[in-house]
Amino acid sequence: MRRLLALLLIGALLVSIAPPPAHAGHAHGAPIAAGIAAVLFAPLIIAGGIVNAVLPPYRAPVIVEPAPVYQVPTVRYVTAPAVAPASAERNVVRYAHGRHVLRGDGVTTPYQWVWIPNPPPPPPPPARTASQ
Repeated sequence: MRRLLALLLIGALLVSIAPPPAHAGHAHGAPIAAGIAAVLFAPLIIAGGIVNAVLPPYRAPVIVEPAPVYQVPTVRYVTAPAVAPASAERNVVRYAHGRHVLRGDGVTTPYQWVWIPNPPPPPPPPARTASQ
């Protein structure tokens, strides 16, 4: 058996080294290298075919991930609450001769400090005479 295998291998090498008839007159190294490559790789190709016929083909495992869930954010439109008027005492700074009053709400009308002087004091009562 070994002799037969060795003879086949030697015969394949000789056939692969021999130039084809069209290139018989040319002594290029390309046909020789191609023949050697064919002899060296032919058993691997045949073995690959046998392995492929015997074993099932490799299939990568399929990883199934759940589809991403997109949730649309709920949009709530809220009207601005009505601005309650501030207490009168917070908006007033009192002095002996007058006061500063803060006017405006800061949203629709700008804030503004207004000076309001105190009214003049009332005239003194008429003097009493002794006859009364």
